[in-house]
Order: sequence, then C-alpha cells, then structure tokens
Amino acid sequence: MANAGKPYKAKNKLIKKLETTEKETGFLDVSVYSESTNAPVSGADVFVYYFNVRGIYHEAATIDEIAHYVTDENGKIPVIELPIIHVVGKPEENMDEYQMRVDANGYYNVIIMNMEIFPGITTTYNVVLTPFRTGEEHIEVIIIPEKH
Repeated sequence: MANAGKPYKAKNKLIKKLETTEKETGFLDVSVYSESTNAPVSGADVFVYYFNVRGIYHEAATIDEIAHYVTDENGKIPVIELPIIHVVGKPEENMDEYQMRVDANGYYNVIIMNMEIFPGITTTYNVVLTPFRTGEEHIEVIIIPEKH
C-alpha cells in the first residue's frame, strides 16, 4: 500500500495555462462532501473550465478545460492558481467566466457557473454531492450571480 498515493497524483493536472493580459492571479480551493453523511468524498473528478465569449453580440464562445483533479481521502484537491478575468467596474469586458463540474460515482453531478476569482485571494468552494436515488436522474447547476 506504499504506492496508494500515486494514482491520485498521476490524475491531477493543470491542463492548460491561460494566457491573459492580466498579471494578477487568485486561487481556487475545492473540497467535496457527501450530503447524506457529511463525510469527504474521495475519488471525485473536479474539472475547471474557461469560457471565452466572442462576437459582436456575444453570440459565440469557446470552452477550454484548464484543470482536472481527483479528490484525495479528505475530499480535497490541490489549490489552483488562476488569472483574474473580471475587471471591476467594466461589465462590458466581463463576459468570460470560469465554470466547475464535479462528478463522483454514486452521486449526481454538480456544475458551478460564473465562478469569480479575486486578486490575491483564495476562493473556497465546499461542494456537497447528493447520492443517487433509485429511478432519478439530474444534474445540479449552481449559478453564482455576477457582481460588477
């Protein structure tokens, strides 16, 4: 069992480093728990995406997966450093966004939209997963209101 930690480390990766003109970064700290037991969920997949909105009328977007991590026995992933993409006071420039999806066997998926990262601050998400119920299917979507 000395190699038990290796699969966890091998699956965790920053897939794409974002190139932005902003020099400031913030941090994302994620923990995953079970709704039924309040215990940490190990082995959950955490995906972080960057949505780049384009077009005169913001009619198009590209999505880039920028990170994929698997939670450890404490339901945690390593803290992720991300560039700041929202400029305070300039709502017309704040169309891009970060999103996160959390998947785990035996649980419904959770998608979190409009995640904001602030300069020099660690933003913490404690994601609570709901166990499957017989005969039901759904994905929980959490939309964070935008502040400008």
